[in-house]
Amino acid sequence: SATAISIPRDSYVEAPGIGKMKINGVYGSVHLEKMKELVEEQGEDPTVAEPEAQSAGREELIKTVANLTDVTVDHYAEIGLLGFALITDALGGVNVCLNAPVYEQLSGADFPAGWQKLNGTQAL
Repeated sequence: SATAISIPRDSYVEAPGIGKMKINGVYGSVHLEKMKELVEEQGEDPTVAEPEAQSAGREELIKTVANLTDVTVDHYAEIGLLGFALITDALGGVNVCLNAPVYEQLSGADFPAGWQKLNGTQAL
């Protein structure tokens, strides 16, 4: 079985080896530092360094989530916004309970308070 969680992107976390920062900056910070190390300090070609920098960012993010939740992360799936919508639809939607109605003119989000099932586009 798989479990998905949502951590608000502006959550401050203690990133192992980095310190306190917003969780949405962990991957990028480590990726950038690894690219600097490999390209600027070691003279590696950026296209060769990129996969290693991505891996370093992912590993640090996994450690940070495990540290925050006290749950061992056995596997990791990385999806974009389209993938999120498609997976949500494939699972038949997602049940949410809103404490208050949500109306956001720019995105068109318009949801009443209470329980409801959202499709992928709505959940996004």
